[in-house]
Amino acid sequence: MVVTDDAGLADSMRVIAGHGSRVRYYHEVLGLTAASDTLQGGDPAGQLPHLPEYNTARRKAAARYGELLRVFP
Repeated sequence: MVVTDDAGLADSMRVIAGHGSRVRYYHEVLGLTAASDTLQGGDPAGQLPHLPEYNTARRKAAARYGELLRVFP
């Protein structure tokens, strides 16, 4: 969601949200479909207190992948 009092920005966001077109089948810009499912939406505020743990786990996994990939020339 974008909230703005800038008419130009609002118009640009509508075009992007409309898959890049104002008129059907004529695409002015690259649009996107960015619907998220229930799990992706989740509750970010509820997850925020766990962010340091999540980041530590991600770094650990990334380091392990790095170790495993080093065996390939």
